[in-house]
Amino acid sequence: MRVELDHFPSTYIKACNVLWAVLIKGWPQTKAAIVFRLNVGTVNHIVHRRRFPTAVPLPPNDTTLS
Repeated sequence: MRVELDHFPSTYIKACNVLWAVLIKGWPQTKAAIVFRLNVGTVNHIVHRRRFPTAVPLPPNDTTLS
């Protein structure tokens, strides 16, 4: 049975953090998916601006990721 979701499995802030990790830090999308606990497909949609097209790269509050 397929469950329909009425929301993205991510937030705008998390999308900004993903963009920071992939575009600024040079992380592979797989690593960003693991660290931010997202599906790789969701990370791909964020990076290619199909989800959260207005997101900008923003470092996370957790300084251990820097």
